[in-house]
Amino acid sequence: MILSMAKAQRLATERGVQITTEVADLSEYAIELEKWNIIVSIFCHVSQKIRTEVHTVSLHPGATRTSTGGPPVRELMMSLAGLKLELAGLDFEHALETEREIIEGRLHTGRGAVVQLIARKPC
Repeated sequence: MILSMAKAQRLATERGVQITTEVADLSEYAIELEKWNIIVSIFCHVSQKIRTEVHTVSLHPGATRTSTGGPPVRELMMSLAGLKLELAGLDFEHALETEREIIEGRLHTGRGAVVQLIARKPC
C-alpha cells in the first residue's frame, strides 16, 4: 500500500500535478462532508455502509468517483445495480459490468468480473 502511495506521488510530480494521499482504516476514518474533489477506489473492499459514506458524503458537488477491482469475500462484492443503488443521487458518466482479462501482477492475472463506474456529484 505504501509503495502504491509513493508511486502515485512520484507520478503526480512527474506530471506537474499535486495530490494528497492517505492510508487509513475507513471503518475508523472521520468521513467529512464534501471534503474531496475526486475519490479513486481500486480494490476498496469495504462494507456497503462505508462505501456509501466515502463515495457520496465526502465528495464536493461536481466531484468525481472512479472505481475498479473486486474483493475475495462474497459479502464485499459489488454489482453495477447495487452500486447504482448505493450511489443514488450521483450522475453516472460511465457504468459497466463486464468480464475481461486482467493482468495486474503474477498473483492477479486471468479472467475477472469487473464493475467500472465513474460518477459525479451534482453541483
